[in-house]
Amino acid sequence: MSVSLKMDKIQYRAVIKFFVKEGLTPNEIHSKFINVYEDSSPSFSSIKKWAAQSKRGRTSLEDDPREGRPKSATTPEIIEQVQKKKKSSFIMTVHLPTKVFWQWEN
Repeated sequence: MSVSLKMDKIQYRAVIKFFVKEGLTPNEIHSKFINVYEDSSPSFSSIKKWAAQSKRGRTSLEDDPREGRPKSATTPEIIEQVQKKKKSSFIMTVHLPTKVFWQWEN
């Protein structure tokens, strides 16, 4: 039976963890996903990675935190700050011959 469904990655990881506990190999798990979810199934490399982590005793299904810049920094607070800056007036300072400095008034 083929069903076109989409699960989120946490749900996929839970199913992978369950199948590992049942003793299935990554190849067998991948085949089961392909049979049911077709193109929506996770890649073999993802299944292999999460199966190995599950075997090593990993309990969390969430991604590990990453260092560096976040993918998105859009929050209601940041949007409000930008809107306030856009509404406030600004001062243009010109230093001859070619330097122009913009400064926002508070």
